[in-house]
Amino acid sequence: MKIFFKIFLALILIILIAISYLSIYGIETDKFNSQITEKIKKFDKNLEIELKEIKLILDPFKFKLQAKTIGTNLKNQSKKIEIENIKTQLSLKSLIEGKFSIESLEISSKSLELKNLISFLRSFQNIPELFLLEKTIKKGYLISKIKLDFDSNGNIKNNYEINGLIKDAELNVLKKYNFKKINLIFNYKKNNFLVKDLNFKFNNIEFVSDKVLIKEKNDNFSVSGTLAHKKSELDKRNINLLIKPFFPNFEIEKILLTSDNDYSFEVKKGFKFTNFKINSDILIHQLSVPNNLKLKKFFPKQKKTISFLNQKLKLQYEKNNFSIQGNGNLLYQNKNDDIEYFFKK
Repeated sequence: MKIFFKIFLALILIILIAISYLSIYGIETDKFNSQITEKIKKFDKNLEIELKEIKLILDPFKFKLQAKTIGTNLKNQSKKIEIENIKTQLSLKSLIEGKFSIESLEISSKSLELKNLISFLRSFQNIPELFLLEKTIKKGYLISKIKLDFDSNGNIKNNYEINGLIKDAELNVLKKYNFKKINLIFNYKKNNFLVKDLNFKFNNIEFVSDKVLIKEKNDNFSVSGTLAHKKSELDKRNINLLIKPFFPNFEIEKILLTSDNDYSFEVKKGFKFTNFKINSDILIHQLSVPNNLKLKKFFPKQKKTISFLNQKLKLQYEKNNFSIQGNGNLLYQNKNDDIEYFFKK
């Protein structure tokens, strides 16, 4: 009995040591390389993957093995992107029975330059949209994680998910529009694209957005989101770009404002925008315009500039109905007057 007890304790100790070693350090094998290569080629048969040996780590509480490869590269023609790691989980039961197969993959990228990534995607599908995007993007980086599940036939299920972030991106859209320091977090599931914590500079005006949601249905897209900017003074360039087209006869010497906006619209085939809606809360700290009114007979102390101060505006637009309701101070002579107004078109 003593010998049996010692052998039993020795076996338990060996098993515990083995479990601890497999849980912490794991073992390396190339046994699953062919399966991972096969799954990756589900994207495109010309896609090649450079795989090193895979490390197997034991999860004793879930009775699963986690397979992980590090330092992997994806190649297509002469293009290449670097992968941080590829992970998958294997059931111990199926492994023991010799029926193991990869049911899911998790692919994490390194920090990738956006231009290089788009160039890589164009090697698969050289469509005009990707060409224009590559020309528009000046710089920026992307880190992403892709989760894939496979059905019993080895095909990718529709419940795939892509998470990631874009850092310090810069776009040039024509010469008038310049987007800099674009940072965001994104999540993509089938027919749903969610952007969170978006911030960027548009023509040196800082904007932030809590979320932008894009949904796809029957090749049409619905877009909704928020957009805000802190206290900003528009320079002459932005006044001519953002205000003049809507108010061509409205001369502005100075404008300082803050805004919070909720919007939604739809994009149909042919890049047609419809059902545009916007609700904005705008605070105009100061708006100065030349005083071209010939009212000195009634206002002998009138100033050369009319100043609208602390104007609180509610702007709404929907189905060709546009309205502005507001109130604040008006400096026309020496003292501030109160003003309230409502416009509808």
